[in-house]
Amino acid sequence: TPIELDDVTTRAKEEDPKAVEILAWMYTNGVGVSKDFVEAFNLYKKAAQLNVSNAEKNAIIVYKSMSEEQRRRIKNNL
Repeated sequence: TPIELDDVTTRAKEEDPKAVEILAWMYTNGVGVSKDFVEAFNLYKKAAQLNVSNAEKNAIIVYKSMSEEQRRRIKNNL
């Protein structure tokens, strides 16, 4: 629901590790938000920095699913 999305988004901005991971999954799968592999990748990388297990692995999986254009967007932000 929009209320739950707002809650997860707020908690992710506050760097709640579980919320960051959930939001990354949502963007990966297009659940409650538009599917966005770039956003999902960035969130999984953030989750990895917050010591979420498997977040780095999930970032790699998302990266492999990206188009070349999406990969360029990632590289331009580094």
